[in-house]
Amino acid sequence: MRFWKNTKELPFFFGSSVQAGMLLTPLAMLYLILPFGREVNDHYMNYGEFWTSGAGITIFLFVVLECIGCWGIAARKPNSRWACVFSTIIPMIPAVLFHYLSGAAWCKQATIAAGMVSAIIPATVIYVYLFHSSAVCAYFKAGKRELP
Repeated sequence: MRFWKNTKELPFFFGSSVQAGMLLTPLAMLYLILPFGREVNDHYMNYGEFWTSGAGITIFLFVVLECIGCWGIAARKPNSRWACVFSTIIPMIPAVLFHYLSGAAWCKQATIAAGMVSAIIPATVIYVYLFHSSAVCAYFKAGKRELP
């Protein structure tokens, strides 16, 4: 409960996003490991294809990094902000690898190019907000004062 209360000290929309991440990312991890098919980029794949194609690990990496980031921010762990920053970039690595190694149908060349751009731009915005916003920096500084 202490972590949840910490998020009340964040700006409203950011605190709400962190709370949503605290609740939804563990549920998303559970959903990802349940054995049924999924549709990725308009391509239906069964459970085995989902994981062997690289789509599963790509999505799972994003969810895990967001979970680490949200819970870490709530716990006032400043370095956890890096998990949020890299949550859009690191999952692209297996996507690119699987595309070039296996020619996965779900991962088209245009998807890779758009994915890289759509990974770098949000990562930059997230970095600027989490590391240069006065409200977020004050939140982490206040947490350091509370430690014994």
